[in-house]
Amino acid sequence: MKMAGQSGGSWAHVLGSHLPTKNDKNVMEILLKKDMKGSFDASDEEVARALGKLGVDLRPGVHIEGVQICPMGKNVIHVTLNKNVEIKKFCNKDLFEVKKGIKISQIRASGQREVVLTVKGLHPNT
Repeated sequence: MKMAGQSGGSWAHVLGSHLPTKNDKNVMEILLKKDMKGSFDASDEEVARALGKLGVDLRPGVHIEGVQICPMGKNVIHVTLNKNVEIKKFCNKDLFEVKKGIKISQIRASGQREVVLTVKGLHPNT
């Protein structure tokens, strides 16, 4: 039997599956901001209310495949949407409180990062 890692073998080949080489999930990140220090947490009901305010249909199979709330106490909620649902329609909403002391600060597609760039020494007309 050929093992993964031996002369061209892979786990997908050994196990007979065709695993995707990249994550092609449609994941929305909801970034949270907290008034006080400490880890982030929110209940299922609080997150469901917040998603409802964003216009996400919570019925099974309509918009959502899954939700991960504040993994390891981090300031993010990951919402896996169905492939046919566009994240853009949820990103331009007013920001609001999820619960007392925790607010939504940004909604974006997972993996997108904002980078602040400062450029110095250029001519003013550049």
